[in-house]
Amino acid sequence: MKKNPFWFPKILIIVIFILNFFILQNSTQFLLNVSAIENETNYYGIKSQQPIFIESDEDFEKYNFRGDGTSSNPYLIKNLVIIGKTIAISVKNTTKHFTIVDCRIRFCDIGIFIFNASKGTATIINNSLSYIQDQNALGSVGQAIFVSESEGVRIEGNKVIDSDIAIFLSQSSYSQVLNNTIKEKYGITVISSSKTVIENNSLTNCGLNIYGKSEIEEYNSYIIRNNLVNGKKLGYFVDLNDVIIEEDIYGQILLINCTNFLIENQVLADTTTGITMYFSKNIEISNSYSRSNIFEGIAVYGSSNIYIHNSIFEENGFGFTGCGIRLRETENSIIEDNVMRYNKGDGGILASLTNNIIIRNNVLSFNKGEGIALKTCNNTEIQENICFGNGIDGLSLLATNNSLITENYFVENAETGIFLFDSSYNSIINNTIMNNYNYGIMLMDAIADNKVRCRENIVYLNFFINNNANGTSQAFDNGYNNKWYNETMEIGNYWSDNSKRKYAISGTANSFDKFPIDQNLKRVSFINFGFVLIVVCVATIIKKVKN
Repeated sequence: MKKNPFWFPKILIIVIFILNFFILQNSTQFLLNVSAIENETNYYGIKSQQPIFIESDEDFEKYNFRGDGTSSNPYLIKNLVIIGKTIAISVKNTTKHFTIVDCRIRFCDIGIFIFNASKGTATIINNSLSYIQDQNALGSVGQAIFVSESEGVRIEGNKVIDSDIAIFLSQSSYSQVLNNTIKEKYGITVISSSKTVIENNSLTNCGLNIYGKSEIEEYNSYIIRNNLVNGKKLGYFVDLNDVIIEEDIYGQILLINCTNFLIENQVLADTTTGITMYFSKNIEISNSYSRSNIFEGIAVYGSSNIYIHNSIFEENGFGFTGCGIRLRETENSIIEDNVMRYNKGDGGILASLTNNIIIRNNVLSFNKGEGIALKTCNNTEIQENICFGNGIDGLSLLATNNSLITENYFVENAETGIFLFDSSYNSIINNTIMNNYNYGIMLMDAIADNKVRCRENIVYLNFFINNNANGTSQAFDNGYNNKWYNETMEIGNYWSDNSKRKYAISGTANSFDKFPIDQNLKRVSFINFGFVLIVVCVATIIKKVKN
């Protein structure tokens, strides 16, 4: 069984004990609080109400709300206190005008839900919502204000605290999100709601997320201005060229269809995503620090010629999502000379549907997922990186072809050093792969539709040292015609457990390294590993000093 450094188990046991203690205390207190609330008949002197469910215009009459449903005299859903329900107020399939105002809602899965209300008929103002969190399903999130397929909704002056998604706007164009105060979690999420105005909102420990179709016109149609994130400006830049941002005045930055930007010296922490780019090109980001963001430190979509360097990304993401840097449908970009550590979710770097990128000279350590993950990418170069102590693989490739992986260190990762799944024509050359819990390298094939999709990879001049300590081989291959040596040069890899002429690779491919490197090179690899340890220790010391 693989041995860890002597201090690690002791520290791990202490950390687990402390975490379990606090989780138990907090969970118990939460249950007690909810129980007490459910038994209350009054909340700040106001009687707690049953939830409101309106399925059609006729249902407004059942509740005897003031108003007649016209634009000048809308139905008023007012001064209600609703606690501990699945949905507090739900209005669906209506054409009448209504206003939800001065209501207090807490401890619900969904606070206010509006669906298929006619254009310009719904107003949500001056409500207080707190602790709106989905307690029923793992991975589910609560929505304090959830508006779907309802155009022209006005959401103004609301206060949302300690809730999952404060305002969720989906397919609800021409809406207004104004003067709201939001604290904690995901903040404002807008999906495919063009021509929406988001103005004068204050966001603390959260931020703004915009998603939609891959069309520039939709993103360009939003009007976003005068918002604050953690007391700093929310920087929203659309159709701008030749801009330098070097002052640390932004709590979050979004670029839409921008060109020739230099962004440097930024501290972007405790928001949703530090920097988000859509349809932008020639963007340089340097000397910046992204920490503790809910999703990513930087997220890049549909862009090209992005250069990210000399920056630190740590503790970004949560649960099973988020990472240090995310690239999607992005071309011709470089990520180099960065430090990525303790990121959660997908880990350090995640690139998908992305081609012609270089990931070079980064230190990726102690990330919860992979150090680097590539999904459906082509023509990628992974060079001179250190992937150390990550929670899954040092590097994983899924349906990724024609990559060069060279001069990297993959050390002490919880699963595999390098993992390839349904990936072909990749070159893995001159890497140090050491003390990974599972195999040093795995070449996996799903063999679907009688087609082999992990084939023609070449692996040589690598140093395999003490990987898969409980197994019989340090590598695995169930693909087709993968080569574990360079036939022309007659050179393979160094294997720390090899005493024979040929080295057997586990797996159904029955592969061999026909030309293993001489054992005298063992000393060189250990010197290299010592260098890795020094780098990681320095990074850890810097973190402790900062804290």
